[in-house]
Amino acid sequence: MFRRSLQRQAKWVVGVGLKDSEGATAAIKKAAQLAAKGDTIKAVHIPSVLPQILLTSMSDPGDVNPENTNLFSPDHWEKSSNRAAASALDHLKAEVQDTLTAKDLKFETTVQKWATDAKAGLLKFMREESPDYIVLGPGATYNGSMPAFMARFGFRTTVIIVKDHCKRSDVAGNF
Repeated sequence: MFRRSLQRQAKWVVGVGLKDSEGATAAIKKAAQLAAKGDTIKAVHIPSVLPQILLTSMSDPGDVNPENTNLFSPDHWEKSSNRAAASALDHLKAEVQDTLTAKDLKFETTVQKWATDAKAGLLKFMREESPDYIVLGPGATYNGSMPAFMARFGFRTTVIIVKDHCKRSDVAGNF
């Protein structure tokens, strides 16, 4: 596997997207499998500002009644997004709890501030944290752009893209 020339604790970052829960689970499991005793694994989610589907489906926002005003409140979206992300991250931690305990791994979860671009938000997080490894799933359709972006711009870190759970028939293009 990965051997480090100096025995030191490594920092692992796992990017978690709510659309690709299967890939995030596989990435967490792979990071826990590859990490050495005492390493730190951080699962991070970076929410997008507003669901684009909501904004593009609105034809006449003039008929908004008081009950629907929450739909346009940034606080509402931040709270609901953070709750969903925290729930997903707790579920992922439960998936690998046995491995974390057996290998004495430190596990942290974080939900970052909203970003207009999740890729740029994750890259900013990586620059602040300086991880040794970043582990990502392939995306909801196994053809996401986040892994390629991180491989291209994630300097001073090893990018691991986990596709263990993918089936050949599921992959776009079916090579």
